[in-house]
Amino acid sequence: LSTLARGWDALGQLNGDGASAAFGQVLASEPDHFDALTGQFTAQQLLNDNVACQHAADALFSRPAAGPAEAVQISQHWKQYRQRSYPSISTNTGWQLVHTLTQAREFQQAEALVKQLDKHDHGQDAIKALQQALEQEGLSHRAKALTL
Repeated sequence: LSTLARGWDALGQLNGDGASAAFGQVLASEPDHFDALTGQFTAQQLLNDNVACQHAADALFSRPAAGPAEAVQISQHWKQYRQRSYPSISTNTGWQLVHTLTQAREFQQAEALVKQLDKHDHGQDAIKALQQALEQEGLSHRAKALTL
């Protein structure tokens, strides 16, 4: 916990190296730690380390959100990732991200991502979940436009 706090303090001081080191320590023992992943992603953006940022983003985006608050936070990081024009994410990571964006109720982002991804087995579950969410919102015309 103190290592995480040290990382967030370093970010607050715009010390990307210190933040990255602290979050990296946490991730070494807990690779799926949500706060450490979000902190590492932010630290790598601060450092303009595109390769490390892409690695952190892949770990963050391929992680299932533990609830709506995490899903919203991941969707905000996805917006940042896209704004920086990083390379496309892997297909498997993309399908998990579609689930997360759907959970965050970011339907337009999820729909846009579906159009970019290769359709395969992993994608069918994500598309079905998105279609159900759209139908619940009364957007059946958009749900029908998504193809499996």
